[in-house]
Amino acid sequence: MFRALDDLERAVSQLVEKTRGKAPYGDPSRSTEAAAGETFTGRAINRPDQINEEAAELIRRAIKRLKSL
Repeated sequence: MFRALDDLERAVSQLVEKTRGKAPYGDPSRSTEAAAGETFTGRAINRPDQINEEAAELIRRAIKRLKSL
């Protein structure tokens, strides 16, 4: 189980790194994500990358909790 959680944590980190370099800020497909993120979190977040990093951090915390069980 620990190996699977480690793999998941690495995959999350890789996805965040990939999304950082992909879409420019003016990309219309990314603006939809930003709007959804603003509604979901209740905060004014202008960058989709920030949303991805916050989601990744939540996943990392969940993984740490699972490992501690």
